[in-house]
Amino acid sequence: MEDKSQFRELFIEKIKKEKKVIILDDEEATLNDDGTVNFFDGISILIFSTVENFADHYFLDKHVSYSVCQYVGDTDSENNVIWHSIPSQDENGNWYNKEVSFSKDEITAPGPNQKVYTKPVTFS
Repeated sequence: MEDKSQFRELFIEKIKKEKKVIILDDEEATLNDDGTVNFFDGISILIFSTVENFADHYFLDKHVSYSVCQYVGDTDSENNVIWHSIPSQDENGNWYNKEVSFSKDEITAPGPNQKVYTKPVTFS
């Protein structure tokens, strides 16, 4: 098994210096002013309490507490929400696109032409 601790240390050094690091093509980690890390995996934003917690999770596969905001839709120029759909199966095993929707209390309140995310849910 490969020792990834060296990658962890290099990542910590780099993000503290640059504040934003592209990890893979669509994965990006951002260090916030309060010391938390937002990790965008292409679909969701994972929020870690510290750089070290994120690095432990990502590079060493350690179990750490984090919060998740799911990307569930977009707003148009008039700030109307256009919900995403998810592939689902009916009782007969037939696939269809099921639209998702959330109440205003469950989502962020972006402006026009923005991505809509659920409010953070914490996993410990």
